[in-house]
Amino acid sequence: PASRHELEFLCSHRVDRAIMDRPTCKVPGREAYPSRRLLCLTLVLLALPWAWAVPSAPMEALDIEIAAAQLFSSQASARDCTPAEDLPVAGLDLSAEERVLLKYLCIPQRDLLLEDEDIAVVRRGIPPGVNCTEVQWCDGESQCSLVCERGSVVIPDWQVHAIRTQLDAQADVPLCRASLLGSHNSAITLADGYGNLDEYWQGYFRYIKWAIPAGASPRLRTNNHWLSLTDQLRMGVRVLELDAHWVGGALRIAHCGGLHVPQLNALVKALNLVAKLLGRRIRWDTETLGCSPSLSSIPALDQRTLLDALGEVAAWMGGEGAAGDALVLFFDDQADLAHWGVVGELLGDVLRAFPRAWVYDRDDHARFVAGVARESEAAGLPPPSPATTWPTPRQLRAAGKRLVLVSGADYGEAMAPLVFPKDDGSVCGWHEPALRAARGAPACDVQGGDAARPLWDGAWARVIACQLEYGPLNCEFQWNRGNAPWLDAAGLAGFAGCGLAVPSPDLLTPARAAGALWGWAPAQPRPQPPLARGPSLHGWFGALARAVWDLLGFARVQLQYRPAGCAVIDAASGRWESVSCAQDLHNACRAEARLATNGTAPAWWLAADWVVAPGARGECPPGTRADAPRHGVENAALSRAVRAANRTAAWLPLAGGPSSWTLDALPAWS
Repeated sequence: PASRHELEFLCSHRVDRAIMDRPTCKVPGREAYPSRRLLCLTLVLLALPWAWAVPSAPMEALDIEIAAAQLFSSQASARDCTPAEDLPVAGLDLSAEERVLLKYLCIPQRDLLLEDEDIAVVRRGIPPGVNCTEVQWCDGESQCSLVCERGSVVIPDWQVHAIRTQLDAQADVPLCRASLLGSHNSAITLADGYGNLDEYWQGYFRYIKWAIPAGASPRLRTNNHWLSLTDQLRMGVRVLELDAHWVGGALRIAHCGGLHVPQLNALVKALNLVAKLLGRRIRWDTETLGCSPSLSSIPALDQRTLLDALGEVAAWMGGEGAAGDALVLFFDDQADLAHWGVVGELLGDVLRAFPRAWVYDRDDHARFVAGVARESEAAGLPPPSPATTWPTPRQLRAAGKRLVLVSGADYGEAMAPLVFPKDDGSVCGWHEPALRAARGAPACDVQGGDAARPLWDGAWARVIACQLEYGPLNCEFQWNRGNAPWLDAAGLAGFAGCGLAVPSPDLLTPARAAGALWGWAPAQPRPQPPLARGPSLHGWFGALARAVWDLLGFARVQLQYRPAGCAVIDAASGRWESVSCAQDLHNACRAEARLATNGTAPAWWLAADWVVAPGARGECPPGTRADAPRHGVENAALSRAVRAANRTAAWLPLAGGPSSWTLDALPAWS
């Protein structure tokens, strides 16, 4: 280390952020040091007398120097670069930090001579394969992106039905055992302008001498999502994460605050310096309270208010598509809200957007747990754990409760009883294991510690997958590491049978969201055949012609569509399909309830004992009953049972036909 500031950077930043990922850490250009806090502490103690005696430049410039040395290269470039001393800095009043960054830029002389110009390119913010109504979102500087209009994304009919079926199947599963699709930083979406200027700023990357392998192409992505909150809810999301921060005198959706990353500061300052040298009028806002810098390329005051985002959610909840479902709203906020005295604003926005009666609060939970405790005592069972004893979705709906509010910061009594704190474990033992540590089927666990922890153990594991990119920095601000793995459709499907409580991907689309489905297979149940229109002739000849047409149409339907009025689970895929009811198949039969215990609560429902039995459709042996899986773990267990019985499929007792399928035929499950 060359100074006290480098020592502080080495110990407080390099080790803390990198110790889990790299066996060593080093200051660029120096020998590697073991990543051990003890060694860092020893270095600090030995160097204190020397470090304080060495004259130093302003701390900010040193921070930028150290961070820039990791991101950028000061070596001569093969490109035609204007020498740093020849850059047009006269009259620009550059800061000490900006002067440090000049040597990392490569701006051709011809580009310095270009006239200032408005941005003419409109970013296309509609992901491949997504159909929707296209509209423009424009910021206060009239810079625009082409995005999907809120609520207009086309979701296949089979998927809409599969989402509804899967949610209804879990209606009687206690919330701590249910699997609910989430999304990461749900409201940081291009549909509302976040990332609007990414392509503009990425265009400046060519003027920076990056310290990356030859041929690598850094990119900028600051929006977690393309599509609106409304469309995410329509795709089955029931756990939303809202980044709420105090910006410009209001609570806004903002991906900012709560961190100080020197490399990100260096990147943003370098981009602003390029814009300044080229005479461009647009700057990346780095000075707003709570956003230093903003992590999404959008002007700070163009970020939507929290109340506006909550209003969008409330509007969807009031529509038919919500079907009375309960949502979990997780506020990714900061302790600064308490310091600034604006926690009341957060609660006020919630109550302005939603009826107070919708909120399942801490008092409601205490009453619910007390009721379960009385029932347990009467049955001679141990008392329940309040953290993992939560109502079922059906119980919430019956009580008129449709919202569970969770805060990342614990504001104590200031948010009681409306909001639950995340980190005290009171919400189903909420924890957030890293995606890299989580294993899908067949392991279905989280690695780490003395032993692997099952994903489905009665506690909520929220696993996020972030796909933001800041040049060579990944979402965790690690240099040249990338973001893999992530929860794309295949990644979600790998956890669908594991009972992962809240998988929370980025960049959600209908195709990606379909990976979280474990029930109906794609394009199932088979649709009703199209109704062909017969001849429009009149009189007896017309009647005869229509009769012949209908007869031919009936024959065509029988041959082409083969009416599929019954449901099965396919052994190979584990998904549900509609087939002809005339097939000779076994039945999926659930063993009757048993009063086994698992720790402190009755647990016969933890995983069904399935019997795949012969007999007429719907008939099951004594002690069992025809039933369908209620969650992904049961579905995976049933598909294994069907394979173990050497069957290709088994009947499921679902009522309906080619055009309408419900779970009404399933036995009561309590």
